[in-house]
Amino acid sequence: MTFATIKLPAASVGNEAHIHLHRFGSKGGKKVYIQAGLHADEYPGPLGAQHLLRHLQQLDQQGAINAEILLVPFANPVGLRQRSFGHVIGRCDWHTGQNFNRNMAINADQVMTSLIGSFGDDLLENDQLMRTGLKNLVSQRSDDFEINSLHKILLAHSIDAHYVLDLHCDDVALPHVFLWCTPTTDG
Repeated sequence: MTFATIKLPAASVGNEAHIHLHRFGSKGGKKVYIQAGLHADEYPGPLGAQHLLRHLQQLDQQGAINAEILLVPFANPVGLRQRSFGHVIGRCDWHTGQNFNRNMAINADQVMTSLIGSFGDDLLENDQLMRTGLKNLVSQRSDDFEINSLHKILLAHSIDAHYVLDLHCDDVALPHVFLWCTPTTDG
């Protein structure tokens, strides 16, 4: 396991935030990305991620992980520091008003324009071209606001994953799971 602390550009002097990234397994095969707490007031996701962290550490020590797994137990340190009268607000950026869970997507037209004519008959090569192209598009994103920096860092680590889990939980919403998996040639 490796651990990285990624510093976000500060919105104001003396106001730092960091993303903590845990990496298990080895690069080169399948990649799994798991994040929790993008809405900082949703506590079950980060709690579940902390329990998962312990299990992944044990599995990694046993050499039982045959993929690269990235875990970000608290994906929104900006929202975690948003407190009002003792309560974490953490759903929308105070500087822009934007919901932390919105406007992260890569524009499909931009993807097609940047990659048109690049693909051939080799599915694995095409897969790698797409993942590299997506990472390149993320690197070109603006980080003029703290929320944009947060999104850029999270996307830079997740965009090329084969499996992405974004853990959310709201006390007033119906239970649901969103899972995005990219097709593979091995079924």
